[in-house]
Amino acid sequence: MNNIIKVILDIKNIFRVVSFFIALKWIFNLFYCFIDILKKRNLEPADIKMGNGPFKVRRGKAIANLSGHQIFSGIREIWIRDCYLYRNILEFNDNGLVVDLGANIGVFTQLALASNDTNRVIALEPNKMLINDLVVSVQRNNWQERLKTFNNFIGKETEIQKSASLTENYHQAKYIDELDFIESNKIDTIDFLKIDIEGSEFSLLNKRDGLLARANQLAIEIHSNGGNVELFKNYLKEINYCIHHQEYHRGGVVVLARKIYL
Repeated sequence: MNNIIKVILDIKNIFRVVSFFIALKWIFNLFYCFIDILKKRNLEPADIKMGNGPFKVRRGKAIANLSGHQIFSGIREIWIRDCYLYRNILEFNDNGLVVDLGANIGVFTQLALASNDTNRVIALEPNKMLINDLVVSVQRNNWQERLKTFNNFIGKETEIQKSASLTENYHQAKYIDELDFIESNKIDTIDFLKIDIEGSEFSLLNKRDGLLARANQLAIEIHSNGGNVELFKNYLKEINYCIHHQEYHRGGVVVLARKIYL
C-alpha cells in the first residue's frame, strides 16, 4: 500500500518539478514499463527510459538543469519526494557550508547550489563516473566556483565498499581520513551535512571533533548493514541533535535532524 501511495504522490508532484511535457513522458513510461516495474518492484525502469537528461527542474526559487547517469531517479527522490528537506524541515542558509558525503551524480549538491546562491558545497563521491557527471552538470549551471569535489571513500570499509573498490569506476578511489578531510578543507562549522555512504557512516560516531559534531543540520541515511540503527539515532540525541523526521525503508532509515544549542 505504501508503494502505491508513493507512486500516486510522484504522479501528482512531478508536474511541480519538471515541465508538463516531461511529466507526461514519464507517466507514459510508467505504463510502458509496467511489467518490468512489477518484476523489480520499483520505478527504475521508467526512470531509465527517460535517459540521462539534461532536465530543467525547479523547487520553489531553486532552478537547475540536471544530467547524468539515471538522473531521473535522483530527481524523483530528492526534488520530487523531497527526501532530504521534507517540507522545509531543513533549509539552506545564507553563506553556509554544505557537505555532501556520497554525492552520487550531484542531485542534492545542485539542489543546495540552486537554493541559495551564497552557499558553497564540498561533495565527496568515490565513483569516478558519477563524480564526472556531477562536475559536467554543475558546469552547465555555472556553479563550479562554489563547489569543491573529492573522488574518495570516507569512513570505515564495509562489504559494499570492498566489492565496489574492485570495479572500474571505484578502484582508483582512496580512503580519506575524516579528520584529514576536515583539516584540508578548514571546516569549522557545517550548515548542512548530508550523508549517504552505504554503512560507512558508523565510523563517524564518537568523535568529539568530527563532522557530526560540527554540523547544524543533518540529513543522513543510516544503513543497517553498517551497524545498529537505533544506537546511531540515540548517539545523535546524545550530542544534542533533535530528530524532526525519519522514514524507514528496507535497509535502514533516513533521518532529518537539527542541532540544539543549550
